[in-house]
Amino acid sequence: MIIEGLSRRLKRTRPGAIEDLCERAKAVTQQTRFVEYCLRTAPERAAADSDLAGRAEPPAGRLAQILAGLAGQGLALPLGPGMWVHRRTPDQLENRILAAMDQFHQQHPESPGITLESLRHQLGLDRNLLRTLVARLKDQNRLAERHRRWALPQHKPAFSARGADRPRAIEALFLQRPYHPPSVEQVGQQLKQAPDEVARLVGILCEHRLLVAVSEGLLFHADAVQQARNILMDFLEEEGRLESVPFKSLLHDSHTPRPLLDYVDKLDVIRRVGNTRYLRSPPAQT
Repeated sequence: MIIEGLSRRLKRTRPGAIEDLCERAKAVTQQTRFVEYCLRTAPERAAADSDLAGRAEPPAGRLAQILAGLAGQGLALPLGPGMWVHRRTPDQLENRILAAMDQFHQQHPESPGITLESLRHQLGLDRNLLRTLVARLKDQNRLAERHRRWALPQHKPAFSARGADRPRAIEALFLQRPYHPPSVEQVGQQLKQAPDEVARLVGILCEHRLLVAVSEGLLFHADAVQQARNILMDFLEEEGRLESVPFKSLLHDSHTPRPLLDYVDKLDVIRRVGNTRYLRSPPAQT
């Protein structure tokens, strides 16, 4: 009897190979059971309708009925339109996610957390599946989201006692020149730090939202960005419009780079027509 076509040769010495083959042989004789088996053993942990149809080969229209039945039994969980995951999968993967988080915190205690994309690459999971799982963990208070980064709720970012002064010194340089900030190279020269170490510390300050990259290679302190936004909004509320040139005079700094104004444009408070800025109208009251 042909059980199922395989893309590569099955190795008998692989742990669990014979047991899995026996289970597959039993499942293939019953359509619903085989669809459930295919979902539980999906290579990507999550499976699309097309994946299940191609592997289980149910009669036309039958797959939707089978999946609805499995969902009713709690064996199949919908991830989104046409995407499914087996009931056993979330518990297994959630433990892997939490273990990966714990490992990340041990390796990077100063970081507020890991990005979802980095976590996805580390675990090799489907993007929609991972989003669903971290949302479940967040609802259960087993994960926390901070600045679009994910962490264990009990994690408190902290530098080592010996290294805590260096990020503070970098931050101070940006605060001293809020609208004419130093480059990463200049920071290294002033603090006599290696370029790689400066880049690492600047990256951490960006993770904590203390520094903001307004364009490639151009960083401002978050306080400077907020202050520029407030000054611009106050001016627009009073004058109604602003051209690009007077913006530097508002900040009392003729060296202020144009990208800062362009960045403020993206904060959803400014409406731009050509080179003229207007305050975005508030939504109509109903």
